[in-house]
Formats: sequence, C-alpha cells, structure tokens
Amino acid sequence: MSSVTNSTVAEPRTSPAACRTASTYPAVAARTTAIAAAPPIHHLVRRAPRALTGGLYPTAATVFAVPPDQVTGAMRAKVKAMNYGLAYGLSAYGLSQQLGVETAEAQALMDGYFLRFGGVRDYLRGVVDGARRTGFTETLMGRRRYLPDLTSDNRQRREMAERMALNAPIQGSAADIIKVAMLGVHQALEASGSGSRLLLQVHDELVLEVAPGETDAVEELVRTHMAAAYDLAVPLDVSVGVGRTWQDAGH
Repeated sequence: MSSVTNSTVAEPRTSPAACRTASTYPAVAARTTAIAAAPPIHHLVRRAPRALTGGLYPTAATVFAVPPDQVTGAMRAKVKAMNYGLAYGLSAYGLSQQLGVETAEAQALMDGYFLRFGGVRDYLRGVVDGARRTGFTETLMGRRRYLPDLTSDNRQRREMAERMALNAPIQGSAADIIKVAMLGVHQALEASGSGSRLLLQVHDELVLEVAPGETDAVEELVRTHMAAAYDLAVPLDVSVGVGRTWQDAGH
C-alpha cells in the first residue's frame, strides 16, 4: 500500500529567519493494506491517490455503488471508520458504537465493504492464519513480531493476539517506512552541506528546521527521499506544508 507524505515548515526559536518543516505519511497504514489486499483497490488508488486518505470519496462510491459526486458526508464517515477499523479487528458491534448505528446496520456495512473489497477480507484472515502457523507476523521489510498467545487456551489472550497480528504488519510497515525516510532525509541534508536539520520523528511525520533561504530546496529533498523510502505498488505521495510554527505548517 502506498502512503502520502505531508510536510510542514515553521520558524524555529533559535533564529527568527529560519523555519521548520514537518513531513508525514497520512494513511500509510490504509495504503499498506491496499497493497496486500486486492487489485481493485490497487486500481482505485492508482486512479485516485487519496482514495484511502483524506478524500475517501472514490472508496465510498465503490462501497455504496454510487457516483463519487453523490457520496455524502455520512457515507464518507462510515467508510473511513471501516478503512481504519477493520484492519485492526474491529467487530460489527465496535463499528456500530463508532458510527452510532445498530449492530445489524454496521454488519451490513461491513458485508458490503468486503463484498466489493474481498481482497481486504482475505488478506486480514490470511494474516491471522499465517501468524498462527508460524508464530509471528512480518512487516514489508521483514521485521517480525512473535505472538505465542495466538494458540492460547485463554480466549481473551488469544483474541488480543489476533488483533495484534492484524495490526503489526500494517502499522509496523508504516513505522519501517518512516524510519527509512528519516535516515534518507538526514543523510541527504548532511551530504548537501545544508544548514537545515532534522529535528524529530512524530509517528509518521518528520519535523525539520530549515535554514534561511533553503525552504524550496529542503522541500524538494524531503519530497524526493520520503517518496523513495520504499517501492510500493501504489507509489508514495508527498504533501508539504510551510509555516512559522509546527502548528502553522500543519496541513
């Protein structure tokens, strides 16, 4: 699955003339799921890179079988909840609580979602089944998480391990990608002799302090190295924001 990077530039406390950039991967987890799941999702995201991110309208249109311009805010909200919840073992009851609807309606929404994106359902089932056989899950870059409780006789421990098995390869792959991006950006800044610096990583976001006059060059550098952090079937997209503070640079 692919991911979107967002970047922000803000004025640092150390110099009134400098600024900071923050770059992030919105919906990298959803895109990672799409890569593993089904060609229809690949095609959807290739046509509309934000289908699984902030917009969600193409996905909602597919789920509800309506044209994108007829997708309502309520439809979008329901699909957003499913996009992010189902990958982590969200039940029909849990979805109903999030959406404020009856469990039967939530189950119908889930059934409709999986009917159109059956690859997601198959992928999620396969992740748990595979982890139960091997004892671990694995990220795109091969990092493992061992889950011995998948075969526990204790139902609560077993179900918790199943949720972890769903979560680990998706969130773990997103974490791997941002770490590779962080190293690439840092090394490129040093190699270029730039006066700008990488300050910190916050989840799927990188925050940088940009020296005076380097905003455009740093933005290009960040876009290049974050987009190239991992070769996904759905290419990584990068969005950049600029501001005097981290908050101002938000996007």
